[in-house]
Amino acid sequence: LAEVKFVGPRSDDALARLLGMLLRPVWSAGAPGLRSVTIAHPRRNLLTDQGGVPLVQALEENRCLRTLVLFGTQIGDGTACALSNALEQNPTLEVLVLYGKRLSGRGVAALGRAAKGVAARQLRELVVGGTDFRDEDAADLVRAVASRRPAAASSSSAPAVPSLAPAEPLRSFGLLSAVLGDETARAVAMSGLLIGGVHEVSLVL
Repeated sequence: LAEVKFVGPRSDDALARLLGMLLRPVWSAGAPGLRSVTIAHPRRNLLTDQGGVPLVQALEENRCLRTLVLFGTQIGDGTACALSNALEQNPTLEVLVLYGKRLSGRGVAALGRAAKGVAARQLRELVVGGTDFRDEDAADLVRAVASRRPAAASSSSAPAVPSLAPAEPLRSFGLLSAVLGDETARAVAMSGLLIGGVHEVSLVL
């Protein structure tokens, strides 16, 4: 089993917590690991930070998952901040889609920190959406993604970190929010996002 999708309106925190357990190596030892997890519904489901946080925390140890898609009606900053922390330890996630109606500027800023530098170093596609952050927050995320640069070579005095490759530019970046406006548009135009190697940028109101 390499891919699971839960796209019904009854997907909830209990499901997310179960998936979080299954993503931890101690539970998946000896079995092929999941490579793609999706919990999403186009209108509404029951997923909140109570399930989102333990699910994404599993990425601190997981080395198999390549794609994570979470659309949760009540997902917010707790999941985003836990995800940002987890990505500091995760060298394998390539596609991340996170949409939550309770995602505010604090959560967006946390994702911006994760998108820079060697954090989330293998990430190739990032989509962030919600209704509770501002145009300015979205613009800051654009600038954070645009500033993503390959990691500099380690100095001889710094200890080598095993199995960490330099960060590369994203191939695809998207924002989904009704608040997107002039600040976000200016950030896209002036930050060098496309020049920096991003092949596709999507802004969806």
